[in-house]
Amino acid sequence: MTRKEGLKIAFLDSWFLEQSQGSGTTVAIRGLSEALISMGCIVDIISPTIKNRPTIMRRLLYNFLLPLKFDQDNYDVIVGFDIDGCFLKPKRHDNYHVFLHGIAGEEAKFESGFSRMFLLFLSLLERKNVSKAKKVFVSSSHSQKIASQFYQLPEDKISVVPNGIFLRFWEETFQRQLNKKEVVPHIISVARQYPRKNTSFLITAMKEVVFRIPEARLTVVGGGPMVDSLRSQVSELGLSENIEIVGEVPANKDVVNFYEQASLFCLPSLQEGFGIVFLEAMCSGLPIVAMNVSAVPEVLGDCALLVQENDLQGLSDSIIRILQDEELYKTLQSKGRKRVENFDWTVVAKCFLESLVI
Repeated sequence: MTRKEGLKIAFLDSWFLEQSQGSGTTVAIRGLSEALISMGCIVDIISPTIKNRPTIMRRLLYNFLLPLKFDQDNYDVIVGFDIDGCFLKPKRHDNYHVFLHGIAGEEAKFESGFSRMFLLFLSLLERKNVSKAKKVFVSSSHSQKIASQFYQLPEDKISVVPNGIFLRFWEETFQRQLNKKEVVPHIISVARQYPRKNTSFLITAMKEVVFRIPEARLTVVGGGPMVDSLRSQVSELGLSENIEIVGEVPANKDVVNFYEQASLFCLPSLQEGFGIVFLEAMCSGLPIVAMNVSAVPEVLGDCALLVQENDLQGLSDSIIRILQDEELYKTLQSKGRKRVENFDWTVVAKCFLESLVI
């Protein structure tokens, strides 16, 4: 491999600028860029000049204007994330790459109405984008298969580069979890609230959890279009004393505080291209309950309890089992902390550089 640590790289990104407003994509772009910079690369994130929320019109305008404002000659490598760069004509055939953090066509299957049409439209732009890329990166083998199917890409054009996390940032949080004298029945779930995150299913499962462990609590962190309906569901089920829908949290340190207050992480998502929140939970020393779907088992391995899709009883039983079985709790906690070492951003950045074709 030729030496790539000194490359000048452009990341094309019209998504949220603040991690608190964005999804795992936002976190991943910032994390990878910081890791590459620490390894000697120069990374510029080329984002819209208007810094408001990324509506589809703003994202499209960014991409329409990009060929006029972006000087490709300044960079050794150009990486467009998802749809970004879709209207850019690469000057060189070997330095334009695309990183798909989510496959819009797959996500559309879990939506309806306008949201579904919107994602299908994005999938057309993703197809346009990947068709001209020298290499397409995805964050999991699951996404590799889906991208190949949806966009008719040959397998040798797709490389798997997982999402990552800065382990050192979470070390104190993990140690504080280890030093807790008892396991309090406090569950946390973190995600932007779309239907595919399946948080409504978790809230329903909490009826059984609260019946068997009356002091059990659930905190749901993250904004998104489902927040109001989830709050209504909690009220209708009479679980307002046990479940809090926090909504959007403005600062990353506040999200970390929520992890520290909890004892268990649960995200019963039906579709994940990866799931950075699972890495955060493992770094926080939290055992995990999740669904055995999409990329989730690939990320979690044997360090979580995985439930089959639509198994409501299995979800509540798994949560209760971990909270009441101290030996299982400690085992999953230890396995999670060891597994997450494979996803340190330094390791991931090296994988990214090795996979580049330039």
